[in-house]
Amino acid sequence: MLVLGALGADYFFLPPRFALGFSDFDQMIGFTFYILNSLVIAGLGSTMRSVSLEAQSKSYESEQAHLNLTRTLERITDCFCTLDRDWRYTYVNTHAEKYFGRSRESITGRVIWDVFPGLAATVLETELHRAMGQQVPVHFEGVWPVTKRWVEVSVYPSTEGLSVYFRDVTERKEAEHALRDSEARLRINLAETKRLEELLRSQKKHLQNLVKERTAELEETSAEIEAISYTIVHDLRAPLRSMQAFGTMLTEEYHDKIDQTGQDYLRRITESAVRMDRLIEGVLTYGRVAHAEKTLVEVDVDELLRSILESYPSFQRPNAEIDVRSPLPKVLGNAALLTQCLSNLLGNAVKFVHAGVTPRITIRAEKRDEMIRYWVEDNGIGVPKEAQESIFRAFQQLDRSYGGTGIGLAIVRKAVEKMGGAVGVESTLGLGSRFWFELPEAKPEPQLIGRDMATAISHHA
Repeated sequence: MLVLGALGADYFFLPPRFALGFSDFDQMIGFTFYILNSLVIAGLGSTMRSVSLEAQSKSYESEQAHLNLTRTLERITDCFCTLDRDWRYTYVNTHAEKYFGRSRESITGRVIWDVFPGLAATVLETELHRAMGQQVPVHFEGVWPVTKRWVEVSVYPSTEGLSVYFRDVTERKEAEHALRDSEARLRINLAETKRLEELLRSQKKHLQNLVKERTAELEETSAEIEAISYTIVHDLRAPLRSMQAFGTMLTEEYHDKIDQTGQDYLRRITESAVRMDRLIEGVLTYGRVAHAEKTLVEVDVDELLRSILESYPSFQRPNAEIDVRSPLPKVLGNAALLTQCLSNLLGNAVKFVHAGVTPRITIRAEKRDEMIRYWVEDNGIGVPKEAQESIFRAFQQLDRSYGGTGIGLAIVRKAVEKMGGAVGVESTLGLGSRFWFELPEAKPEPQLIGRDMATAISHHA
């Protein structure tokens, strides 16, 4: 409109010397339309350039978003792929590509049932159809037919198809299966344990902890066995004390009528009865203070070992050759638990040897900082490396042909841990074993000399 107004003023009102030089009104109208057309074309060009730039910007942003998404899917540790509504692969990430054992180019665009015909009539086929047909997310586990390995699968539907995440869980499934087998073996062994009440008494606390880790039903069974065990323990103490009394009477009153060998037998009977009485008292104390802090006392390991070796004929020549590298350091511990620990280690060393081989055992000790490590070394059948941790768990047996319950080393471990120590083994299959346990060293009392001794005596007086 401004252009038309300017041209009209030029034609009708301006003097000729200022006019644009139109000869008539038609020329002016033609020129006006030319100018307007040029302006329109220029405006349209500017608008088109603006639209084109905006479209390019959106396309770039879309490409960047797609690139970022692809990078993310390539970085995740799960296998991932997408299917369209015709069951064709539209995307396969690197992990899925490796698991399939095929390149993504060879399967992209192909129907899943054609690529993997083994999926027919499997839980994978059923669940994929359910997700697509009902448009609901599904999560399941199944065996991948190509590798025969377990996979955990999560499927998320959309209007375009399915997004599928999956991972290999074969190791977890095998572990669960092994756990179920272990629990089944445990139940069988617990039935056998009912007949081994004396052994169960010494490990009451251990059994309770073991039962608590399993089921409430087994907890109730353990409580019943515990009550029976305590009754038997109390009943055993009376005949043991009778053995001690009659042994002492025989020794004192018939000393002249019994030869040296008989007197030695009486001494062993009396000492064994005393040691058994102490063991029972230790078990009862162990049960009472199982949840309380245990006070450790000084234990003379040399004296303890001498008593054990004299009490068991299987530890004596010619049944076994046991070399004790005395003197052994004294430790802070519990005599009953330490006796159980050493008896079990020596019993295993004597038992687990090849047929016809005389057991040869060495017992020695070494200082390690504030701890004393005791070694029980044998010439037995040895322990394979993969079993050197598990043998300290209850009911673990390497070779059932040797008998036993599989709880002996679990008792050792529990006893040592209750005394603030640790236990382990170094072994080569077929070449013997070196079992060890560590306990705190018993520090000697400081000696009083000179004025300190006089002060102590005066205070005592």
